[in-house]
Amino acid sequence: MAGSKPYRSHIRERGQLTIPKKVREKGVLYDGEAVTIIPIGDSLLVTPTRLGLDEARREIRRIMK
Repeated sequence: MAGSKPYRSHIRERGQLTIPKKVREKGVLYDGEAVTIIPIGDSLLVTPTRLGLDEARREIRRIMK
């Protein structure tokens, strides 16, 4: 999904965040699926839990180049 346009969403009262449908489809995320949230500076990386931490780090390094 590198190079994708940014999407806006809002965090609800109970901390819930809606991920737009187009992003869920591109990320192959399904209802009820667990995700991992990784703080990176002042940003958050939300990734399917099936993506291991080491793999997520490699992807972040690749994207940041």
